[in-house]
Amino acid sequence: MRRILLALIIITLITHGSFVHGDIVKSKSDHGNKTLIQITGRFSYQLITQNSNYSIYLPEGTYTIEATSLGIENQAVAKAKENVQIGAEDQRIDLLLKPESNEFLTYGLGIAGIITLGIGIWFLGQKNTKINTQNQRSNPAEEIIEETEIAKTQPKPAELDEDAKKVLVLLENMEGRTTQKELREAIGFSDAKLSLILSELENMNLIKKFKRGRGNIIRKISTKQTDIEQ
Repeated sequence: MRRILLALIIITLITHGSFVHGDIVKSKSDHGNKTLIQITGRFSYQLITQNSNYSIYLPEGTYTIEATSLGIENQAVAKAKENVQIGAEDQRIDLLLKPESNEFLTYGLGIAGIITLGIGIWFLGQKNTKINTQNQRSNPAEEIIEETEIAKTQPKPAELDEDAKKVLVLLENMEGRTTQKELREAIGFSDAKLSLILSELENMNLIKKFKRGRGNIIRKISTKQTDIEQ
């Protein structure tokens, strides 16, 4: 009698339930050839399938569905876990299998390695570019050409008149340094005329005037002969 009553209770429980079904979705890295589905809750079930979908009838209640992709020697490759409340209506629960954490780590390290390698190659390229640029700039032949081109574009010194040339020649004969008073007495120009010539020569960086007491010291600046149009 007890057995009959127990059977009736089980039949009653089973008749109040619904189907749970869905797809078993695997990632590209999942090479498992079969899937273990374990269901725990009011009742426990377990099945292994090689299909890409599943379907099972469950009595009313709360269940946890765990799917494990099995690879070589039944090693777990990827897993999925879903909680479900079974009522009177059928439910679709797709199981998305995700790689185990160690595989995530492996792929993560692989991606990080690729990124690091790419950054290293980029920095190396930048360094080589900088070195090549420095080598080009430090090429003596190119520097000479560049200086020549710059010299061509620079304005030539203004041509000196005969009086300014006489002042420079006399100043050079006086060892390149004398007072403005001695220079005026030696050349015989008026003070105004000599002051004008000296200002012109100073603007052309051919001489330098220094204030000394009430007068000026005149010093000739060493220049190339070609700077003075003879």
